Amino acid sequence: MKGIRDDIFTSIKQGILTGTLAPGHQLRLRDIAAQHRSSMMPVREAIVALEAVGLVTQIPYRGAFVSRLTIEKLEDFYRSRLIIEPGAMEISTPKLTESHFEVLRSLLNEIDVKASKDNWPLVLDLDERFLMAIYRAADSSSLIEIIQTLWNRVTPYKHRLVTVEPAAAYEIVRYNRELLEHLEDRNAHAAKQLLRESLSGAMAKLGEALPI
Repeated sequence: MKGIRDDIFTSIKQGILTGTLAPGHQLRLRDIAAQHRSSMMPVREAIVALEAVGLVTQIPYRGAFVSRLTIEKLEDFYRSRLIIEPGAMEISTPKLTESHFEVLRSLLNEIDVKASKDNWPLVLDLDERFLMAIYRAADSSSLIEIIQTLWNRVTPYKHRLVTVEPAAAYEIVRYNRELLEHLEDRNAHAAKQLLRESLSGAMAKLGEALPI
């Protein structure tokens, strides 16, 4: 039963994060059960789990819906990111090795290639891989879990941005090469300051893309 529930959870989560399931979309449990050839129980369990991570909202007597995007939620998520991620950056900076830097340089080059081809969804994915490669150097599984949870909450906003204003996604990644320079210099203070500037700029750009 758990395997089926996890499959349903992953399928719906992926649909939400990629924008296939739009904010406000009603999740019809019987249709989901039929699609996965399952009983209703694992579907309900998956919906509860999705609600727990903020991707789904259940409304009494109405049903389950993909959580709507609001400026209040966006600002809340980014305020949390502005507290947690600079701390992760500070811990990671002295632990980064040349092998880490090789991975980071490769990711930056790939971001540039995809940006030149206007493949903005992939650019945003590579941006997360770039940052996560830095944060993993902190060697803290709990810290990574917290960051990944926040990113999951923000991802639908990013997909909204690349839908309504694709090239604006560049605002989210344009700081990365300078950030790498600070990390190579072991300048954690400058890296943290630049990260805060980058996150604040991303929050503003994502907020502009929300429907009024």
